[in-house]
Amino acid sequence: MVRAIHDDAPTAGTFVDTMVEESEAIVRAEAAAGTMRPSSDPRALAVLNILIGLAVLTMPPPLARALGSERFGPDVLANLDADGRAVHATDLHRRHAYADRYGLVDCCASVTTEGELTHMGITLPNLTPAQQSVFITLGSRAIDSRLSHPFLGDAMADEVIRKTGYDVADLPKFGAMSKVFDPRTLIFDVAVRAKKLDEVVQRFISHHPDAVVLDLGVGLDTRIFRVNPPSTAGWYGIDFPEVIDLRQQVVPQRTDVHSISADLTEPHWLDDLPSDRPAVIVADGLVPFLPQDGFVSMLNHLVDHFPSGELAFNAYTTFAVKAAKGYLGAGSAADGMVNPGFDDPHAPEQWAPGLTLIEEIFLTRVPENAGQTLPMRLWSRLAARSTALSRRGTVVFRYRF
Repeated sequence: MVRAIHDDAPTAGTFVDTMVEESEAIVRAEAAAGTMRPSSDPRALAVLNILIGLAVLTMPPPLARALGSERFGPDVLANLDADGRAVHATDLHRRHAYADRYGLVDCCASVTTEGELTHMGITLPNLTPAQQSVFITLGSRAIDSRLSHPFLGDAMADEVIRKTGYDVADLPKFGAMSKVFDPRTLIFDVAVRAKKLDEVVQRFISHHPDAVVLDLGVGLDTRIFRVNPPSTAGWYGIDFPEVIDLRQQVVPQRTDVHSISADLTEPHWLDDLPSDRPAVIVADGLVPFLPQDGFVSMLNHLVDHFPSGELAFNAYTTFAVKAAKGYLGAGSAADGMVNPGFDDPHAPEQWAPGLTLIEEIFLTRVPENAGQTLPMRLWSRLAARSTALSRRGTVVFRYRF
């Protein structure tokens, strides 16, 4: 599409016209609903919105140089909004929602000379880049809970992040990036994909109250409290020993939860789990941190161990993995991404015979997009028309076995 825009191809003209029309429709609808300031010229505002977006897409290097920066990043977007009008008008920049004004600084963690964080008697271990990703997802859910209209509404996530003393404002996603982007944009994918995985578990348990629930790479997630399964279900959270140890210090413990310290790519952690009950297995943000051979091996061990069940996880295409590694908000966690991603949702069916794809949940098509900012609502409405484009965003795959 970038090349088509440069070449002024007919497809580019259609693309831009459609984006402007969709943007104008949203501007008018929001103004009519009283959720956006009325504009004297909705068409011009829509065009401004699209032009800024296309400039970022089609010519980031010259845009950065023109604004006095060596590379494109948050400082460039901040300069675009130096006069408080351009980006702010498109709802990319909400001054009242800066990270340091909605509670991130309240974490107040202190850094020791050993590189560990100490707070409320808790010492955070030096985690690997992959393990540090637990703070990105936890922080996203915590910030979501602070919004006036949260997508997930997990207040316990906020309690847990405060217990750890981890200052999520130190993460690029919630520090520099939050100076430019609305917090809803920063946390939408993490909060909503967690909600969709919760729904998968809830539906399965409603049909199989005696199910085994596996939360792979559980991290500091509080899914069990959001789902609140019946006592007849068996719930297991699995993660590295360092993460499980931290989890037991900061996440409230339930007697009906079993924590397993293990490397998921090793098969023996399954030995003591029931093998005669249906299972629902979820993994949130796990796949890019598993080597491909380990991922495939894990899938086969899971399918072989249980008589039947469902498996759901948020998938990463090859494009998504590359984008995540280059995303400033990923911080050091990007160094732990070792899986190349996959583009065909049916590929796991070949890697682990017995798996059958039964649903693709595209976040571009979920009703929660109504709570997004104007540019993101526009992007979702356009991308939702294309399965290929939707797969480049966040998608949850659900399989049966």
